[in-house]
Amino acid sequence: MAAARRPGGNAQPAAGRSPRRRGVRDRLSGGRSVWQARPRRERGRCPRGDRRWRDRSARRPQRSGGGRGGDDAAPARPRACIQAGSRGRRARTRPCVARDSTARAGGAAGAARLAVKVLYVNHTATVSGGEYSLLGLLGGLPESVKAHVACPAGALQQAIEQLDVPVSRIVGTAGSLRLHPLHTPWALTEIAVAGAQVGRLARRHGCEIVHANSIRSGLIVGLSPRTRVARVVHVRDCLPRALLASATLRMIAATATIVVANSRYTARSVQDVAPSALLEVVHSPVDLARWNPGRIDRAHARARLGRAGERRVLLGVVAQLTAWKGQDTAIEALRLLRDEGVDAHLLLIGSAKFVDRATRLDNEAYVARLRELVEHAGLQERVSWLGERDDVPELVRALDVLLLPSSEEPFGRVLVEAMALEVPVLATEVGGPSEIVEHGREGFLLPPREPSAWARAVADLAADPERSRAMGRAGRARAEQAFAVEHHVAAMLAVYERALAYDVDR
Repeated sequence: MAAARRPGGNAQPAAGRSPRRRGVRDRLSGGRSVWQARPRRERGRCPRGDRRWRDRSARRPQRSGGGRGGDDAAPARPRACIQAGSRGRRARTRPCVARDSTARAGGAAGAARLAVKVLYVNHTATVSGGEYSLLGLLGGLPESVKAHVACPAGALQQAIEQLDVPVSRIVGTAGSLRLHPLHTPWALTEIAVAGAQVGRLARRHGCEIVHANSIRSGLIVGLSPRTRVARVVHVRDCLPRALLASATLRMIAATATIVVANSRYTARSVQDVAPSALLEVVHSPVDLARWNPGRIDRAHARARLGRAGERRVLLGVVAQLTAWKGQDTAIEALRLLRDEGVDAHLLLIGSAKFVDRATRLDNEAYVARLRELVEHAGLQERVSWLGERDDVPELVRALDVLLLPSSEEPFGRVLVEAMALEVPVLATEVGGPSEIVEHGREGFLLPPREPSAWARAVADLAADPERSRAMGRAGRARAEQAFAVEHHVAAMLAVYERALAYDVDR
C-alpha cells in the first residue's frame, strides 16, 4: 500500500498501516523532546545516472544569454529517490532533489528555532579557508544551538575562545596518509586516538550532532565509537583520483549521516567515487561587515602600501603558496603584461602553510621555484611577497584586480571577499568559481595555466576603468545576495534538522 503525502512533503502511513517507531527526536524549541512515529520506508533504487543532491546554496537567478558560469540551471525536481542499502539492511532515502535555496529566507525562521547540541571537530589548529568558514558559522548560530569545538591547541583554538565558544583539545593529526610502512600506521593511530577523544566528548556533553569540518576530521569522526549521534561531514577539498583518496571518501560516505559540500563541483567529485553519499551543497559564508568597502578607504589602503597616487595596475593573489593555487601563472601573466607595456605590480599574500608530512605536495620546493621564476623574468621590483597578514581586507581593497588562477578550485572563498569589497575578479573556470562569478559581470572566468589569457583580461580591465567599477558594484550585490553569514547559518541549521530526521544507527 502506497504512503500518502501531506502538505510539506512528509510521508504519512496509509490508512490501516501501523507506523514503525524509530527514534527520531523533535528538537524544535518551544516544546519538549518527543519521540515521533516514523513510517517504514519503501525499498527501491535510484535510476542509473539520476545522481542529484539537495542544494542549499544560493543559486543565481537565470538570466537570458547567461555567461560561462552555466552550472546554475536548476534540474528537474523528481520525488525523493530511495537508495538501496547493503544486503540485509534497510534501504535509506537518498536526497536526489537539487534544491534551490534562494527561498531559504522563508525557512530561516523555522531553522532558527532548532535546539540542539553540536560538537564541531577540526583536525588542525591552522586557520585557513575552512576554518574561517567555521568561525563564521559559530559566530552566527542562534542561542538555541549549543556549540562545543574539538581541535588541537593553536591559533584556531584561540580564535574560537574569542567567540566565547567552549573548546576541548584533541591530538593533532599531521601524519601522512600516503602509503608508507612507518608514516601510515602512525597517522592512522593519531586519527584513532582523536576519534576516541571525540567520542568521549560527544557523550560527556550530550551532543546530538557531530560536525566534522574537513575530510580528515571526517575520518576522525568515522573512527569514533558508534553512538546514536548524527554525523555531518563537511567536504571542502577535491582529492586527487587515487586509490587511497577514493577509499577515504567512501569511508566518509559510509559513516556520515550527511555529507556537506561547499560547491556543486565538490559534490560531484564526492559522488563520482561514493554514489551512495547523502549530499547537501552549502556555499561558504563571508562576513560582509568586515569585508565592507564603506569601512576601508581605498586611497588610504593604497597609501599604506606606498602606492598613493600611483597609476600602476595593482594585482593580487591571496592564497596559500601551493602548486594548485597557480601563483606561477600570475607571475607569467605579469611578465607578459610588462612585455606589452602594461605597468602592473603583483602582491602575493599568503605563505606555504602546510609543510608537514600530511601534505601531499612539496610546498617549500614550490615557493623556491616561484622565487626562481621571478628572478629569471627580472620581476623582482614588480612582485611583493607579503606572507601571512592580519590586514587582508585592507590589502584586497587596495587592489585593482584580484586573481585566482588555480588549476582547480573547490569553492573560491577569496573571490567572495574581493567581490564584497567591490574589487573585480579573475578566476579559474575549473571548479567552484563558476558558481560564484558570472563571466563578464563580476569578473572573468579563465582557463588555468594559460598566462596569455590572464594577461589579456588584466589589460582589458586596465583600459576600461568604468567597466572595472561596474564589475565591483555587481560583485558586492552578488555577495550580499548569496554569501552572507546568516544565509549559511540558516542552510546549516536545515541540514542539522534533516540529519536528526535520519536513523543514525543505519
